[in-house]
Amino acid sequence: MSFAIIPRQIGRGPIRLRRLSIADMASLTDKLDGLSMSGKSYPALISYLLNWYWFKRNYPVAYCILLNDTLVGFIGISNFIPKEAGEISLIIFDEKMRHKGIGTAAFNLLKEDIQRRRLLKTIYARIEQGNPRGVKFWRNMGFFPDQGVQYLEQIDKKGRHQDGLQKKYPKPNETVRFVLRL
Repeated sequence: MSFAIIPRQIGRGPIRLRRLSIADMASLTDKLDGLSMSGKSYPALISYLLNWYWFKRNYPVAYCILLNDTLVGFIGISNFIPKEAGEISLIIFDEKMRHKGIGTAAFNLLKEDIQRRRLLKTIYARIEQGNPRGVKFWRNMGFFPDQGVQYLEQIDKKGRHQDGLQKKYPKPNETVRFVLRL
């Protein structure tokens, strides 16, 4: 994917999105290690380079979320198929910064840019079962459950399960996919 279609910065004011650069890897790696997401034990420089490679490979559209020029989160699109679909990831690193509208503002900035540039028609979001805050957030952003991934219970008129059919519930750590059509 060409960097020509990814702007260096999106938005004005206190909340902005800045394209992820190799200079961000030190602080981003430290923040992700603090969340126990990466768990690597490489020397710092190698770790930063490996993380940079991983991010560039998996997130062709990747931004740091800045609040008053301070890194507070990450937003990116993975599984990117230009002009078709992609999967969004969004994280606000510090618990104290969550539920303050930063994620909402960051998503809206990215969505407006995607619509203006016509980069995608569909955005997917994966949410772990047992994460009602995540479900509520993505529903408020306009996402709805993907019909192909619904877990449905088929019951006959008397309230019994039909022969040969079992209840299908997601396992505790499974994810549910939500979709937003642009």
